[in-house]
Amino acid sequence: MEHRDRLVNKEELLDHIWPEIYVHDNAVARCVAALRQALGDSPQRQQIIQTRRGQGYRFVASVVVQADVEPVQTSVSDASHPAPALPASPGAILPEPPTPVAAQVAEERKRVTVLCGTLALSATASRDVDDFHELVEAVTAMVQQVVQPYGGTLLEVSVDQIVVVFGAPQAQEDHAPRAVLAALGLQEQWRELLAAQDWGFTESLRFGLDTGFVVVRQSPATTPARPVALVGDVASQAMRLAWRPEAGVILLSAATAALVADVVRLEALPEEAWRVVDRRAETSITQHTPCVGRGGELATLHTCLAHAEAGHGQVVGIAGPAGMGKTRLLEEFRHSLADRTLRYLAGRCQSYGQATPYFPLRELVRQWCQATDADDATACTAKVQASLEALGLAPDTWAEPLLHLLGVSLSPDVEAGVSPQAWRRRTFAVLHQLIEQSPQQPCVVVIENLHWIDATSEAYLSALVERLSGLRLLLLVTYRPGYQPPWQASSSATQLALAPLTPIESQQVVRAARRGVQLLLDTTRPRRGRSLPF
Repeated sequence: MEHRDRLVNKEELLDHIWPEIYVHDNAVARCVAALRQALGDSPQRQQIIQTRRGQGYRFVASVVVQADVEPVQTSVSDASHPAPALPASPGAILPEPPTPVAAQVAEERKRVTVLCGTLALSATASRDVDDFHELVEAVTAMVQQVVQPYGGTLLEVSVDQIVVVFGAPQAQEDHAPRAVLAALGLQEQWRELLAAQDWGFTESLRFGLDTGFVVVRQSPATTPARPVALVGDVASQAMRLAWRPEAGVILLSAATAALVADVVRLEALPEEAWRVVDRRAETSITQHTPCVGRGGELATLHTCLAHAEAGHGQVVGIAGPAGMGKTRLLEEFRHSLADRTLRYLAGRCQSYGQATPYFPLRELVRQWCQATDADDATACTAKVQASLEALGLAPDTWAEPLLHLLGVSLSPDVEAGVSPQAWRRRTFAVLHQLIEQSPQQPCVVVIENLHWIDATSEAYLSALVERLSGLRLLLLVTYRPGYQPPWQASSSATQLALAPLTPIESQQVVRAARRGVQLLLDTTRPRRGRSLPF
């Protein structure tokens, strides 16, 4: 601020902050990046601190100089807590000034998943400080973009370290799946970032994840750049996994691996570590217990399907608390359609997908064109075009909105000049075409967990329900109590509210799940207290 009328180069900064101490050049980049975060600035705007590549830095924000300001007097009680000195090394952390007891926020014990990332830069240690500065800013922007949809809280980004916590400060019941999916997204984005930049870096990001209980501490001293502090060894365990020699991998602790086995495929490694192989496809879990007590609901689904096959499209909402058997009912219904000729597409909303447009619909499109997460842009484009041609639709007209929905990067000329509203209209139109261009066989579309649906997908489903008349379509949606579908008053809508199973029906499920284990259940006396919760 004192030298805002000129550029300050890195040598001057190093000499001023760490005189007569050897410090690596990337210390300046780390400190400037942290300072930008603390001030609410960004590498894109540069409204406070400006970077001139190869020249230095300049403070460009407006400054009001106040003359004759009385200095703050240090009281006797403050004498024992002098202002902290400048750090002797770039890795040092300044101690926080003492906070009055009345202003302190109570600590909270939470179960979280911590994601730590490391980037070994031994081959680039001699690069210019501006390269490191650009790297830190680019990685910060990348991490914020990827983890935000999953609800992660960014705690630290530096040249060689990333720390993100899931499950704090806001509690999340699925913090472990969120963290591992974010790690997969960061790997993908890092490869794209390296391909788009000319830094010459070839290193791969390595990630470690651990799950456990920590004490989450928030105080008036916390900032948007570091909103919480974690007390516990979860972050340390995650960092140890990240620093293992396996390059470019995602390693999980036993606690995290046990929570994400249905989201990713894992490979066991020595020393209680698991490597993430790839992401599992969105598939329903096959149940091995009988479907009891749902005969009436199954009959209703088959009746609605008969109406749909006759050209009178139907939408059925299946409501019930978590664990009530909504997915199990859908599994039984799908099993009963094994000998029927129809198209069955299923998608699922996730709690971390509420900010992602078309989140459950992307899975429907992937199933329709038989694309997978392993397909690159070329393979995905070929499958979409082939599927459109099979329906008699021109790929030149309809492929672009679908590829845009699937996250395939289009040429700048294609995306330029097209507003988000125009993309939405084109996407809705092509999704309608996929369903309406198959009159030879009925279509069953399933969307689960509608209480987590994003606004764009909800708008599309509302538009689809308005077009059900004359379509051979059965739309099945599930949601928890409290969610109200916008189309609930439609003449094509039916709602099924699942009731708890009776004690006898619950015993049948338990016996089937624990076959061969004797259950000591006394059914001769009146039951007291609460019944079995399913």
